[in-house]
Amino acid sequence: MEPRRVFGNRKLLASLTACGLLILATMAWLERSSLWAWYCVHKLAAAKAAELQIWAERIVALDIAAVPKLLDYLSRADAAACRNTEAGLLEIVRQWEPGDPRRADLAHSLAARFATFSVPGQQAALTIQANLMQGTAANPPGLDLLRATTRMLVEASSVSDTEVRSRALVLAAGLIGSSSGPEMLRACRKLAQTCLGDEAAANRVQAISLAARPELGMLKAIPSLLTDSVPEVRRAALLAVGTTRAVLNTDDLLAWLHDPDPGVRELCEKALLSRGLRDEHVKLGRLMTDSRPGVRLQVLDRLRRVNDLEPGIWLRRLSHDPAAAVRAATIRAAVEDAVGNLSDRLQQMAQNDPSPSVRQLAQYYLTAQQIVPAGAFGERSSRP
Repeated sequence: MEPRRVFGNRKLLASLTACGLLILATMAWLERSSLWAWYCVHKLAAAKAAELQIWAERIVALDIAAVPKLLDYLSRADAAACRNTEAGLLEIVRQWEPGDPRRADLAHSLAARFATFSVPGQQAALTIQANLMQGTAANPPGLDLLRATTRMLVEASSVSDTEVRSRALVLAAGLIGSSSGPEMLRACRKLAQTCLGDEAAANRVQAISLAARPELGMLKAIPSLLTDSVPEVRRAALLAVGTTRAVLNTDDLLAWLHDPDPGVRELCEKALLSRGLRDEHVKLGRLMTDSRPGVRLQVLDRLRRVNDLEPGIWLRRLSHDPAAAVRAATIRAAVEDAVGNLSDRLQQMAQNDPSPSVRQLAQYYLTAQQIVPAGAFGERSSRP
């Protein structure tokens, strides 16, 4: 081979090698930020408590470049890694002013990938989303943020994890207001309806608070929680609907004067007083709804001793008492104390009362016409 050709081949090889090294150096230079971001995210996810702040600060310096890799970690089932990732993302979000378009971009990324996140990752995503939604009077959350959050709430409603639902409820409660559109309100209704039956009592309490918001129009879904096994849930339900006659009538409300929880009983009494009843009405209502017939009979004696009550209303209610002895005593009181406006009720009892002895007693008084023109109850006008 000629020396000149050999020399030329070596020169070409050297040139190609130099070009290759230059390309590799250029790629390494261009990828340096990506490699550093991956390293920082990896170290953050694995960090112990003492190191967490150090790596969180390095994540903040990377800003948006670290976000895709951080989101990848939310798909992992490692709860500690997800908590650390949440901390890193929150540090980044805190650097963004309200109205920063990066907020909406991250919100849409979280919503789009929510179903693929692990349960700890979903918990973290909801907390981050709540922080993204924070705005000011000058820069309220934009429509893009609201749409992304609405999508996430819909997704969260289908997740059975109680902590995911709890964070979703917190997020929803902070959203409802003048800027809430129809889609968001539907998402909040779906979440509230689902969580009213949540296995965690704390979530049921949160769901009651959400369902009670006037924007949702869900008050009629709450009374079923008045019989919940957990006192805190019953209290929350009573606070939500206790003053609303259209949802819970006064006669039905009286039953909670006998709740085993003193807090529920106190709330029930306050709700009754807020409806215009007086203390004496509440005391009579408590006697009348007692489970013991002997206690319910005390209503008759109390009516005789209190001068500012209309006995006819109370006696008419007692005439429907489940105990035959109470109904019979009511007939005697109505006749002997000349409560004349009960004659129609006596006729009904004489014909239809389930007890033969009560029918006979009512018929006896009607036939004998022993109703006198005046009695111990007299003329009164106050109504319960």
